[in-house]
Amino acid sequence: MIISPIIPIWLMIIISVIYLVFISRNLYTFLRQLLIIALIFVINLRIMIPKDGQEVMSTDLEVLFVVDNTISMIAEDYNGNGKRMDAVKKDVAYIIKELPGARFSAITFNNTSQVLVPFSTDANMCKNSINTLNGMSDLYARGSSLNTPLKDIEKQLENAKERNSDKKRILFFISDGEITDDSKLESYSSLKDLVVDGAVLRLWY
Repeated sequence: MIISPIIPIWLMIIISVIYLVFISRNLYTFLRQLLIIALIFVINLRIMIPKDGQEVMSTDLEVLFVVDNTISMIAEDYNGNGKRMDAVKKDVAYIIKELPGARFSAITFNNTSQVLVPFSTDANMCKNSINTLNGMSDLYARGSSLNTPLKDIEKQLENAKERNSDKKRILFFISDGEITDDSKLESYSSLKDLVVDGAVLRLWY
């Protein structure tokens, strides 16, 4: 238990004694006012009880989401007839909820790659930005390649490391894994020194 009185205890005692000298001698009134003084005295102590097991904010963590926004992500085969992108949004919301205090960033890709959100403690901005993704229209799609976001990922992580070298970074790559432009998947080994952990969340249906 910790006490942190607003008014010093010795001064509060003096005030209480002086007040007691002038209060009514009527028994009922005396007891009521005595109770009031006692309550004010206890409130003034500002008693605090520290608790163990409190949630620790992950302020040393930076999380980068890389989200596939190609035409295949609008396929309606998630949980019945939901879009694959719906599964992505659900996963992102869950991860953000489980990592309070972390900094978040998001990159999306289809024909090209784009940094949606730079690293920020505004988790809602990251989540809301990903929630705006709905897959690419077939009018503009030119085939899917998982190599498209690699350069932006490297740049984003390198900049973050230069800015906050003491922080730990995690990468979540979320895609259905389809490659439809006849390209071969390039190595992502250049990222190994830029992140401490990560995961590829591949959507299977």
